[in-house]
Amino acid sequence: MSARLTFARHLFEAFEHGGIDAVIHLAPPDVVWEPFGAQQGFDTQDALRDWQDERNRRVAAHEFEEIGDCVLITGSRREDYPGGGFAESQLAWIYFFDGERLVRATGYGDESAARSAIAALDVT
Repeated sequence: MSARLTFARHLFEAFEHGGIDAVIHLAPPDVVWEPFGAQQGFDTQDALRDWQDERNRRVAAHEFEEIGDCVLITGSRREDYPGGGFAESQLAWIYFFDGERLVRATGYGDESAARSAIAALDVT
């Protein structure tokens, strides 16, 4: 397994077990985070933490695929609402690497949107 795939798996495992603080501990400090559903990207760990702390979300990764300098992750997100109820959706994420260093993480509403974004980069 490549270093990129291993790192992407570690980030998802970290989030599942330790939340956003565990992810921030592992990731380089200058990663640009673009979560699905956010109105903007976050270029600081504090901004990402603040945004995530306002939500009660869990994610699960199902598949990891390395494509060029990117790792495509497909999975699901569950958001619990105060007072009961939840929403679950299928999402995809692209982790963009410079060599073996994560530089950007972007969420997409579905796998086809993520694959289109990778195709537009012509990274294959």
